[in-house]
Amino acid sequence: MKTKTRSGKTPLQAARLAAGWSGLELCRRGHVDRCRLSILETGAGKPSKATALRLAKTLRRDVRELWPDFDSLRDLVRVEK
Repeated sequence: MKTKTRSGKTPLQAARLAAGWSGLELCRRGHVDRCRLSILETGAGKPSKATALRLAKTLRRDVRELWPDFDSLRDLVRVEK
């Protein structure tokens, strides 16, 4: 299921835009390939735990805020901010 915000964006994309960053900037800061970020931002794929944690920390967000339906992160509650 693709989770979208009211604006029609995924939580990851909405968080990136709220930070004022381009996709390339988030890739650089989060050490993620641009193609992979695109897949994650459209909701077409799910991140690994390491990628999810890294992007959440980079964006200073809780992992569950960015991927509320990501079952494999069930035990991860908060990311250090």
